[in-house]
Amino acid sequence: MNSNISRSATVVLVVLAGALTGFALWNLVSVPYDNPTGTFGPLAKAHFSQRTNTLRYIVFLIAILSCMTLAAAVKLIREGFLAQGAHTPQSSHAPGLASKNRLYAVLACLVLALAAHYHYLESSPGGTGPTMDHYHHGLVAATVVAAEHGLEPYIDFYPTRGILVDVTKSTAAFALFGRSESSLIIMDSLLHVFAYCTIAFLFLVIFNTNYLAAALCASLLLCFTVAGYVLPSRFAERDAVYALLAALFFLLPRTKSTRSLGVVSFLLAFLPPFAYAVALDKGIISTAIYAIAFPVILALLLQNRLQRFTFLLSSFAGASAGILTVGWLINWHYSPFLSYVFRDILAYRGYVEGLQYLITTDNLRATLYRMYALLIQASVAAWIFYQLLQAETGSNRGFWDNLKEFIRDRFSDIMFALLALTAFLYALNHSDRAHIATGASWSTIFLLYVVVKYHLPRLKNYRLTRPFEIGLTAIAAFVGTAIYVTALMFGGGFTRAYPVGYSDDDLLTDEYRETLSYLKTVVNAENLFVSLTNEGSWYYLLDQPCPVVFSEIWLASSRKFQELTISQFETKPIEYVLYQNDAVWKDIGGVSVKERVPMIFQYVDQNFVPHKTIGSQQIWVHK
Repeated sequence: MNSNISRSATVVLVVLAGALTGFALWNLVSVPYDNPTGTFGPLAKAHFSQRTNTLRYIVFLIAILSCMTLAAAVKLIREGFLAQGAHTPQSSHAPGLASKNRLYAVLACLVLALAAHYHYLESSPGGTGPTMDHYHHGLVAATVVAAEHGLEPYIDFYPTRGILVDVTKSTAAFALFGRSESSLIIMDSLLHVFAYCTIAFLFLVIFNTNYLAAALCASLLLCFTVAGYVLPSRFAERDAVYALLAALFFLLPRTKSTRSLGVVSFLLAFLPPFAYAVALDKGIISTAIYAIAFPVILALLLQNRLQRFTFLLSSFAGASAGILTVGWLINWHYSPFLSYVFRDILAYRGYVEGLQYLITTDNLRATLYRMYALLIQASVAAWIFYQLLQAETGSNRGFWDNLKEFIRDRFSDIMFALLALTAFLYALNHSDRAHIATGASWSTIFLLYVVVKYHLPRLKNYRLTRPFEIGLTAIAAFVGTAIYVTALMFGGGFTRAYPVGYSDDDLLTDEYRETLSYLKTVVNAENLFVSLTNEGSWYYLLDQPCPVVFSEIWLASSRKFQELTISQFETKPIEYVLYQNDAVWKDIGGVSVKERVPMIFQYVDQNFVPHKTIGSQQIWVHK
């Protein structure tokens, strides 16, 4: 016991030394500023490359792994190779403590459904009742209106996230619950529940019928969710992609028949291309992870020609099905879609939305949380790398032989860790508190899995193991549920998340209601309207597709898209412009929309004049 504690303490100290080295190097690492698209935002304002955050993150992880490698080398020189199999970690495919009572599976799903509700209730805007989110729900409503009027995606308009989330989801919401923005809110709430159910499914797959362990993880995750930012656990409906991808990585090594191998291989290949329809960033990351996994599966996991043939054929069919599904959703506009995703987004989107992930003393509270999130990532990388070092130093058979055996045995863990580490790129590219918590959430799940799967069973020699697990599950579920019910009863969150029976008029403030009434009297097919306030809801409320490519004008901040927008101003009968108001969306990231799209505002200033002011809403008209 003392030797185990000593070894664990040594590992922790080595990892902390690596993390401190990474923090010391953080601000020294940079990429030369290069902004060929002329996009202006917080990063451009600071002359900060959009690739610097990512490079700093990589160097940070390398510093930790380097310290661990150095420590392992010193230990190897002093003690030599360990005995074969000494300290060899348990296989990630082993069931662990078995508990096949399906009531625990039901509990896992229920508590995560509560977590989904709590997260959404607390993050929904407004006071005690629902209000219209003119930006987030507005942007998806605007894309639906564009699609309904026959406009083509990635030609006439650009979905901000993905075609499935921005258009298909909203169309389904209108069909199921009626045409109102409250329907979009209800659909978002239900999809949050679905996302958490996929996480519950992931837990059930990970623990391979050990339903008690799955329920324990679900209950602890509920507590993390209601605890706010203490342990990052914020998930959106789009995270269902990652949950399903991780589950498939765990299912693949367990397949016993050719048929099951074919089904899992098909789904595993289908998901990455399909993810582009859900969210473009999810598609890019899923594709990158699958590209790493594919040759590993083919070379190391499959044992004979039949398995390899089945895997290749099913993978081809799955990828083809995913590509065709996305093609159908985007009306077969592959060329403009691929150009936008792999040329425009990679070149300019980071400068639009990105923030610096700073480690400074200027804002100590924010810096400490950023460092805390990085330490969570360090824990993921360090744990999986420590398992590799154990495998390498546990035998003198040779580096490559040990490595291949390690990958075969720990394939699921490796891919899950890789998914968690790459998901954090979302936090790096935004770096505010909410986005950091969202990006680090998959690392929280990974560490939760590691603790329950590999470290809790070490108590199996004690009779208290099973009562301890059951008691911890019950306490976590009770505490999380109590906090959830309190928020539900006294916070007014349920009405915000499920505004059944609310019309669009009920969700508007008096100022917006009066402005909308006026615009409806002057806007028509011959006199089009454009909002410069990043509020796509105006196009939905007026039932007029946005005449320019982006309903949120700040996304047109590259030189190319500003010029395209101006050409659309010149060729279309745009008569009215909502020039500005006091909405918070006009200054996203601390940079005003006027700074982001100066060419567009210069054109409007030259060709439009003030026309009418309603509260803070300033409407301009064409000269």
